[in-house]
Order: sequence, then structure tokens, then C-alpha cells
Amino acid sequence: MKIDKAIELNKQADTSLRTHKFSEHADAVALGTEALTYIIRLRACSLQHRQQHLPSEDPEDTPHLTRAQKLKILESPLARPPKE
Repeated sequence: MKIDKAIELNKQADTSLRTHKFSEHADAVALGTEALTYIIRLRACSLQHRQQHLPSEDPEDTPHLTRAQKLKILESPLARPPKE
């Protein structure tokens, strides 16, 4: 499953759970949505994290980077080693 689809389904589940007064369950689903959103942002900045997949994520669903996209990431401040 694609992460974007999982986020969409989580948002629907969150709304349904809150409607039926399952607020703790809805909070757990919302946390999962936030974590998935964080993974998307992290992968946008890191080649290493882009190559790692969640256990239930289909790697074939993940778009591959072009050479130009990889170079842009490597040139970004996040790809540079930390200053000592």
C-alpha cells in the first residue's frame, strides 16, 4: 500500500472513530497519520531513508529518484556531515 493511501484511510478512520465516541482510538490513528506524514517529509530530504521501506509498504509503489533529484538531495544541507 502507498503511504499516501494509508494517510487518506487513516483520516477517514479518525473521523469515523470520533463520530462514534472512540476518542482514544482516534488519537492513536491520528498519531499514525502524523508518523506517516513525517516519513514522507524525511524521505524527501534523505536518500538513505528513501531506500528503506515499512514492512507493509510495497516498494514498487515508491517512486524512484532521477539522477538530478539525487544530486539535489546530496547538495542539500541535510546531506552534509555535521560540523564538529
